[in-house]
Amino acid sequence: MMNIKDKIEEIKQKPEHVRIRYAWGLSFFCTLIIVIIWLITLVAQKDTTDDSLPMPNQEILDEFQEQKTEIEETGDNIKKTFEGNNKKTLEDNQPLPNQKTDNVPLEEEGFGGLIEN
Repeated sequence: MMNIKDKIEEIKQKPEHVRIRYAWGLSFFCTLIIVIIWLITLVAQKDTTDDSLPMPNQEILDEFQEQKTEIEETGDNIKKTFEGNNKKTLEDNQPLPNQKTDNVPLEEEGFGGLIEN
């Protein structure tokens, strides 16, 4: 039986193109072993992860749904508040029936300039 050291010495004595062929063969063999091990672990991992993932608790899902509804309601309330304030502000800027509007400065929308009536 040949020792590994003897085999290495024998390969060293061979021409360069033969040594390169040995190097490529050994590289391919090692890569093949690594890929096989990797595939085996992927399959094993897939089998274990399918069973180990916990299903979401219904209480947690219900809580998230409630929070979502509350956030939507809060957004609607804020929107209504701003709409109500805008109407109120527009109503406040209207002159009273007995109020004179001559020479009363009004803000021009978007420019902030004054316009005399």
